Amino acid sequence: MLKVPKVLGETTSPKFFGDDIFTAGNGAQATRKIYRFPKREACLMAMSYSYELQETVFDRMTELEGGQDINLLDLSDLTEFTIKQMQDRVALAEKYSFTEHGQKGSSLMALRRREKKTIKIVEEQVKKLSQLLLCDLGNFPDTRNLKQDEQPRIH
Repeated sequence: MLKVPKVLGETTSPKFFGDDIFTAGNGAQATRKIYRFPKREACLMAMSYSYELQETVFDRMTELEGGQDINLLDLSDLTEFTIKQMQDRVALAEKYSFTEHGQKGSSLMALRRREKKTIKIVEEQVKKLSQLLLCDLGNFPDTRNLKQDEQPRIH
């Protein structure tokens, strides 16, 4: 626990500090101080120890994420997806960017701003793809006030 402020910084590390209730085998409970890290900070901590620990942490995080080792912000292959998949991918990219880079006071806020610009552009493109454009079908007479026998017939 002493290493956390050295690795993450004196001002950043308190954001991740909290309490956990531990239940022993005999049912006794005790509150203990722990750090709860998001992915980035957990990786930074693992990298500060050993290569073996880095590997273990990365593999476990990938497993918890459903085994997908993908970059959610890589939107280059978006055209390979259905409209629904595109929308889902853009939403996941936004959520990832906010979670990983959107914390106030974070040095990553500049990166978040750049990501938001890119995500917004892609979001607009996906929106355009998902909207149907209808050509002008001309003027139609207003038939609401015509009697039944005066209605135009479709053959």
